[in-house]
Amino acid sequence: MDAGTMDSEGRSSTNGGKICGIIATVLWGLSALILIGTLVSMFVVAGR
Repeated sequence: MDAGTMDSEGRSSTNGGKICGIIATVLWGLSALILIGTLVSMFVVAGR
């Protein structure tokens, strides 16, 4: 779009999709960390 080879009419939709992708990636990473922390704490408690 910036090079002028594409119609810039969909720029806001493209930016919205980019922001949604960033948010989804951050949420996925946080949930993965929570899952790993939960599993580690379960194994630590079970090992006592």
